[in-house]
Amino acid sequence: MFTKILFLALFFQAPTLPPLHPPIEPDTIFIPLNEDIPKEVTQTQEQSMVIIQATMPILSEDHRLHVQPRFTEGFVVWPGYVLTTLHLAGGYPALWGGNSNFPTAFTIADGKALFEASLVDYNYKADLALLQVHSPNGWAVEFSKKPLKIVESIAPPSGDASLITPLPAKLFAFAYYSTDPHLFFAASIGPLRAITNSFDGGRITDIPFALVQGTIQPGFSGGPLLAPDGTAVGMVQGIIGIYTTVILPETMHTFLSSARVKLGLDKN
Repeated sequence: MFTKILFLALFFQAPTLPPLHPPIEPDTIFIPLNEDIPKEVTQTQEQSMVIIQATMPILSEDHRLHVQPRFTEGFVVWPGYVLTTLHLAGGYPALWGGNSNFPTAFTIADGKALFEASLVDYNYKADLALLQVHSPNGWAVEFSKKPLKIVESIAPPSGDASLITPLPAKLFAFAYYSTDPHLFFAASIGPLRAITNSFDGGRITDIPFALVQGTIQPGFSGGPLLAPDGTAVGMVQGIIGIYTTVILPETMHTFLSSARVKLGLDKN
């Protein structure tokens, strides 16, 4: 009952925003068993993580345009700015920003309210996107999620494996429950197994990624990979075989430093 009331409140407070997934039905059971997750990790999820919906126009087989929603998650890096994966907005560059006739719209749910957001910067090689949250929303609600802490680096520029920062054997990632974006559950993966830019099929990337043992499912990408103390040691990006691909913290810092200059935030 509480879930249905919460969803209705979120839905009606911003009627111009596209709706997220419907809530779970009253007879559906979802009991997240996260008791073994460190409290610092769950606090980071509660304070910094959000659900993101991207909607974009798609031409169907009957030559009619319809809106196709895509969902993932992200986390706050500066007040009012959310970092996530660019592949949320699709695999075609024209879709990332959209245009006046066919806009790509972003909606952020923080568990209390819905907010529109704009794509203000991206790096397709790193699969990173920065969203600016429009706050307050149409109902004068302020976006209140807080930035999380990202470690500076885990991979040495020299490529010397002996200089790699050791990570805990167990790391944590979150995803929303597939039929209700207000419910999160956790997964533990690890340890870190490799840092590489070479992947199956001869694919070589310009930017290295980390490979962490254990696989996640769609919905985890864009969220932080957290150490037991609640700090982010990377961003969950995807899966390759039995591994989760992770965007390195130094890649995120490089992108954010460039974005800060581009947006003029370095002068504040």
